[in-house]
This record gives sequence, C-alpha cells and structure tokens, in this order.
Amino acid sequence: MNAPHFAMKHTLLLAALLASTCHAFAEDDDAFFAPSPYVQAISAFEKNDIATAEKLVTPLVADPACTDADALALLGRIRLSQKRSDEAVASLARAVALKPDHASFLTFLGLALLDQANASEGPARTELATQSFSRLTRAAELAPTNAEIQMALMRYHLTTPTGKNSEAAWRHADEANRLDPLSTGYDMAEMAERAGELRLAEKYYRVDAANFPVSPWLPFCVARVQLARSATEEARATLTEVLQRFPGFGPAKQMLDGLPPPLAATK
Repeated sequence: MNAPHFAMKHTLLLAALLASTCHAFAEDDDAFFAPSPYVQAISAFEKNDIATAEKLVTPLVADPACTDADALALLGRIRLSQKRSDEAVASLARAVALKPDHASFLTFLGLALLDQANASEGPARTELATQSFSRLTRAAELAPTNAEIQMALMRYHLTTPTGKNSEAAWRHADEANRLDPLSTGYDMAEMAERAGELRLAEKYYRVDAANFPVSPWLPFCVARVQLARSATEEARATLTEVLQRFPGFGPAKQMLDGLPPPLAATK
C-alpha cells in the first residue's frame, strides 16, 4: 500500500471514529439535559394534555411508599380535573402528609374534599365540607397574598353542600381581584354564573371587559347575565353598545333580535 493511500485511509478512519464519539457524547448530553418525567408531566398538564401528564406521572407514584410529594400532588390535580374526587383526595392527602404546610397542596386537597362532599349524602357531606373548609382556610393563612386560594374559598362558599354564603363569596372574590386584578376576573365571573350568583358574575365580567376592551365577548357575557336575571332593558342597552363598538358581532345581534320589543314600543 502506498503512503498517500494509507494516510488517506487513516485520516478517514480517524474522522469516522471522531464523528462516532461526538455522536455518542451528543446522545449522552441529550439524555443528561432532557427534562425529567415530572417536569414533562407538569408541562403537559399546563397545556391541558391530561392523558400525557397522567401517563408520565403515574409510574412516579406507583410505589405505595412514594415520598415524592410534588408528583403525588400532580396526580391528585389530574384526578381532580377528571372529576375522580376520591382518588384526588387520596393522592393529595399523601402529598399534604409529606408537606403539611404547602399552601397549594392544601388548596387542591380542599377543593377535592369539596367535590367529594357534594357527591356524598348524609352526615358525610357535612364532615367532608368541614374538612374542605379547614384545608382552604389553612392554605389562606399560609399564603395570604395568593389570589387562587381566595378564588378557591369563593368557590367553597358558592357550592358547599352546607349552604351558599353569598356575602363570604363576594368578600373572597373582591380580595382575589385586589391581589391579581388582571387574571382573576373572568374565572370568577364564570364560577359565579354557574353557581347562580348573577350579580357577582356581572360585576366581574364588567371588570374583565374594562381590562380587555378589545374583546366583544366580555360585554356580551355581561348582557347574557343581565338577561338571566330578567334585566331585559339593561341587556338591550349592553347589546346595543356592543354592536356599536363591534359592528357585525353575530352573537350580540342574534341575542338582541331575540329580545321582546322595548316596553315603550308596546304601549
């Protein structure tokens, strides 16, 4: 074999070995820097990809002796979103046992217990509702500036099977809005509307409409709630204003056309 040919083969072999080594290192780096299953599960859950989040987190808590409180809490939140309140309570209670002063874990446990209470009958309803309120109030003590905990307490007072407390619901809604005026309005309005607390719903749809004036849907929601509480003329005025600001907005036009004639026009 002549020297140039040998040198070329040697160079090519060296290059191939170097490329192979670099590829192996790159794969090792990818594995090293890849997010953990828990981080991937949280990311999926926040994107509302519940199936992927469940698939990723379930193996992390399969061991009955699991001490990963964060993973247990995430599984509890997944079960809560799936309306599997018994399983949600079981998983979140394990997380709270590991981290008893974790305000977020206590909040989700309180909400899971509230769902459990509403699905129960007899004395269990009252006992579970009491446990729910205890967890939520403890969470608020631990994190008094957390708007989501105030919203959870608002939900409790609107939906507890022991009886709605409208005054307390308003108080917690106002506190949540004070703590986070840009992110809480719509969710609270929707929650209040579902619970039949229509004036509270109207208030926070109005707050959100003022915060986000480019959306025709928010004042439309105001009109929908006004109509639900039989304030027909107020709804007419709101819908008319919506169409002046957003000409051609179909839902508002359809609702306005469906209203009975104005009182003055019927005389």
